[in-house]
Amino acid sequence: MADANNSSDKEGSMPSDTAAAAAAPKVESLSVPPTVALASTCGEGDSESSNEGSGDKENDTPSTEAAKGNASTGDASHCGSSCLEDSKDSGIWQKSSGPSEQKQTTGPRVRYVTEYRDSTSVLERHDTENPPEPDSDEDDLPSFEVVQTFRYTGHGLDRDDDWRQAAKKKVGMSAPQYSVRIYAPEIINALRSVVKYYPGNELQGVKIEIRKPYAILAHHFTELSEFADLCETRPEDELCVREKNAPRHIRLLLDFLEEHVMKGYRAEKERLKQRRSTFEWYWVALKPGTLVIEERAGKSDYSHNSAGDFPLMVGVVHSVEGGSFSTPPQDWLIHVWRLKFTGKEFLTRVKGWSMMPKWDGEREDPYSAFPYQDLSSLMEHPAAKRLLQSGEAYWNLLKKQCKHYTGKSAVFPYNQVDGVVMSDIRSYLASKSIHAQDVSQDCLDEEDIRSWVTDCECARCKAAKYEKSRESKWATLSSVEIELGIEDYDEETRKLAFLLLPNHIPAYVFRTRTWERLYVNKFREPKFNEEMIDNLVMPEKRLKTLKALSKSFIRIDSTGEPMGHAHQWAADFVEGKGNGLIFLLHGSPGVGKTYTAECIADYTKRPLMVLTSSDIGTDPAQVEINLTRNFKTAMSWQAVLLIDEADVFMERRTVQDLVRNSLVAGFLRALEFYNGILFLTTNRIGSFDDAFMSRIHVHLRYPEFTDDDRKRVWQTFMNKLKKERGDTMRLTMDAKDYVNGKEMRKLKWNGREIRNAFQTAVALAEFDAKKDEENRIEITDDHLRSVVELSGDFKKYLEVLHCGDEAHRAQRRTERLGSHPPKGEVEE
Repeated sequence: MADANNSSDKEGSMPSDTAAAAAAPKVESLSVPPTVALASTCGEGDSESSNEGSGDKENDTPSTEAAKGNASTGDASHCGSSCLEDSKDSGIWQKSSGPSEQKQTTGPRVRYVTEYRDSTSVLERHDTENPPEPDSDEDDLPSFEVVQTFRYTGHGLDRDDDWRQAAKKKVGMSAPQYSVRIYAPEIINALRSVVKYYPGNELQGVKIEIRKPYAILAHHFTELSEFADLCETRPEDELCVREKNAPRHIRLLLDFLEEHVMKGYRAEKERLKQRRSTFEWYWVALKPGTLVIEERAGKSDYSHNSAGDFPLMVGVVHSVEGGSFSTPPQDWLIHVWRLKFTGKEFLTRVKGWSMMPKWDGEREDPYSAFPYQDLSSLMEHPAAKRLLQSGEAYWNLLKKQCKHYTGKSAVFPYNQVDGVVMSDIRSYLASKSIHAQDVSQDCLDEEDIRSWVTDCECARCKAAKYEKSRESKWATLSSVEIELGIEDYDEETRKLAFLLLPNHIPAYVFRTRTWERLYVNKFREPKFNEEMIDNLVMPEKRLKTLKALSKSFIRIDSTGEPMGHAHQWAADFVEGKGNGLIFLLHGSPGVGKTYTAECIADYTKRPLMVLTSSDIGTDPAQVEINLTRNFKTAMSWQAVLLIDEADVFMERRTVQDLVRNSLVAGFLRALEFYNGILFLTTNRIGSFDDAFMSRIHVHLRYPEFTDDDRKRVWQTFMNKLKKERGDTMRLTMDAKDYVNGKEMRKLKWNGREIRNAFQTAVALAEFDAKKDEENRIEITDDHLRSVVELSGDFKKYLEVLHCGDEAHRAQRRTERLGSHPPKGEVEE
């Protein structure tokens, strides 16, 4: 916990004179009245607090940003003391009128101090008579001080009042803050020896200050006790110079903790065993390094939830703030860290947090973050197996691979994704600018991951430093190499790494050409339909050649076996040039150009990556750069690349248009060095620059559909409907006759128009819901006629307006040959 701030303590806030006497001779006598230890903790909290376990080079108590505003309010019942009144009872330690014991100047002892501070310095200290100052000789200092601090704010005072009047009037002062200031090297050395992981607590320096409720001390109470026992039982010649007198100093501190903290601490530990907790003592369960399973609100079906958006995540407690550390108490803020790949050689630890709102009394199972002290206890959770599987899936997806995904994305706006995706987190990170990257910096520094080691220079401590620096399991997790392989680590490290990895990962969605964050549990092996190519409407001989070229490029022969050479033979003498397979598909709209590229992608079992002018740009300076980057990506993913409507980049150059010339030249240069399968489609072949023709391997012209071609297209969609919905829908005989009839033939629809019409007719039939005797929805000729009337009228309107159909208009513009080419056209 980064800041163990003040909290009210039902077992007593500060020791009384009776308690101090009981610890004699270890506790310095302060002549404190038996019934009075602290003043009433009335007043408003101030905006500063000390960092628990932080070093203090000056008298001023250090504060941390995480703990601002965290001073607690207590009362007599909490402090175990009565409120003091008048100036004699202004909230400081008071001397009794009785006889006092002789003050000890050496050996273990405790000193009780009250300090008044403003925002910059100590205004006054109340202590025993002639107290040693912090900058005096070390032998004069106590083992530790118990410090009560009031901060002067000036609120509510008259203009002429100063802090002394504020203390007397009990206004203009913050509520007291309590801390332990440790001077004894023996205690500091013991803490550095036993604290293995407690981020945010600097245990270096000649003194350290720890805020109440002294969480770092309470969490290591047993370890400190064992350290003291070990120092007592070990031979003197094996002890470090700071360990020889350590037991007396440590036990003095443990006695103090026992009286003021440990009773409540142990009571909370017992409650936790029964899955109950109190808000005030909630920090007990959240020692840094504790594993927590965070649950999202409204989701609790851990074992049977099959959705990818699994409601649980595992984190490691980094620190805790708020709660009873603050005055007034605030919601607990639990800082955690997890593992994530951010493009570095190792997994990176990234920040997370969880909030716990206030509650009264004891609550059963109050957590949004369930704490587990070790891996074995966490593995008893019913969701542990699924969490491990999720982490393992994330780890496996760090390798570049093509997958199929069905489901919603993991982040807003939760887009529905259904299709082929590419998991390639390195390309994702490279595609983002430094400002747009979703990469969290490692939230932990060197001090956070290393084991605490003493700064003692004796021979024994020097020998122990190396081994001690290797003890932290968290240091191991921060050095898991991506390329090394997780199987090279021990089982505990593997499981911890898997548990701490995210449940979603960025992936490229080919259909939408966007990056989405997708749940790792919903990735499946990709689905490719090799038979889809047989639905292409083209001459059989041409289709056979197309199949052969595609399979040959991916090095598969006619028997389905790999070819002898891994790479296709290149005829060009320049290495790396002309090794691709570039198709130019040209013809009127809706005759199957784009569909051909889609079929080849499925036939070769590769994803189809589509580029448009928005991906390439029209700035000549950027076209070649963008093309080269996308070409490299397509090659890396082994994707079939399609540049649809490529005429914008390949238009004929002219002397007058230098910008156009630069654009075409950049496209030409990039094209020559592409080594994959590339499809270029266009409706305007007549506008192409001649330089492209020699750089294209295969030119395919798609003529206008004949009546037979259209009949094949209709039949293709009918077969698809029968295969996918045949048990619930059917096409009537009248509808089939209408499709093959004279009225439909006169429309001369292309493939895209036929698809749209058939899909619309199915939608109309579903709305009408007219069923046959087998309870199947009937698609009738009336549904088809309705579609024809809607689209046919619009098409006729355009033909009259432009004095001819689309093919004739294109021919007049010399973009391509029309449906009735002039004599001399090369036959297909």
